[in-house]
Amino acid sequence: MIRLDTNSYEVREADATARIKLVRENGSQGVATVTYRTVQESATDGSDYTGTQTGLATFEDGQTTAIIDIPLLNDTIAEGSEIFGVSLGSGIGAGVGLIRTANVTIVDDDANATYTIAQPEYSAPESEGKAIIEVKRGGILFGAGSVRLKTADGTAVAGSDYTAIDQVITFLDGQSTQTVEITLIKDGLGERNETLNLSLSEPTGGIIGNQNTALLNILDSDPGSFDRKKLVQGLTTPTAIEWTPDGRYMFILQQDGVLQVADTQDLDKNGQYKLKSKPFVDLSGEVNGIRDRGALGLAIDPQFAMGDPTCIFCTPTIRQKPLKIVV
Repeated sequence: MIRLDTNSYEVREADATARIKLVRENGSQGVATVTYRTVQESATDGSDYTGTQTGLATFEDGQTTAIIDIPLLNDTIAEGSEIFGVSLGSGIGAGVGLIRTANVTIVDDDANATYTIAQPEYSAPESEGKAIIEVKRGGILFGAGSVRLKTADGTAVAGSDYTAIDQVITFLDGQSTQTVEITLIKDGLGERNETLNLSLSEPTGGIIGNQNTALLNILDSDPGSFDRKKLVQGLTTPTAIEWTPDGRYMFILQQDGVLQVADTQDLDKNGQYKLKSKPFVDLSGEVNGIRDRGALGLAIDPQFAMGDPTCIFCTPTIRQKPLKIVV
């Protein structure tokens, strides 16, 4: 029996020929022949390949494989992949097996490969120390190619927030994806998230696609450098703080409705503000300070001055409206 070794072949337009393999099985004694022909489909006979309307493949005594060479015609037109067919006819000295037809795909090598950045936006925590950027090559992947990837400052600054790159990325024959690592610098500073820009340029073996830029967000993971200091002690569940316009007195509202005052110019031995010996006002009889209830908000008249008649507004949760206190 003589048959094609597969029902689908793929060749490059730049190849000299499409090599179609025939297999002889279940015995190889004596000479055997089989006719074949090509069938024009989307590939054009005389433009994309040199067709053979009919041909004859011969197996010598003991021979188990044979090759049909169909010449290909390489043009410079970007036209996409095209197909023609091969069909086996009748055999002499051997029958014809089940695989007797096949499609031959001629992959066009004139269309440009396209280089793109895989995503328009990336995000990476500063604490990870790196961001991985994926660059893609689509379309025709025959042969090697390259493209340059470059970073540029946004709100992030090269050398302080990340390590700049200006790198040529090389793609091997058939390779469609490459990854590039951008080093992120952990600075220990509490700051906003920052950004940098990515762009592609200088392609070889292809062209730059539409998605040729991207934004990288560096997500800050530092808690910041806070100076923690205890200013006042002796309070019970404080809920709100306000300062007098001159900045001297700190009013502290407690959940139970007691309004305390600390004098920033009167310090104890630990350097903390001293509370006045008596609360500024005691609303504990007006406030339900159980669980998550209580006095929760405080506002002071901008014209406030200690010793003068003034207004203070509190928001005890037992009332629907703020309580106005005139002192």
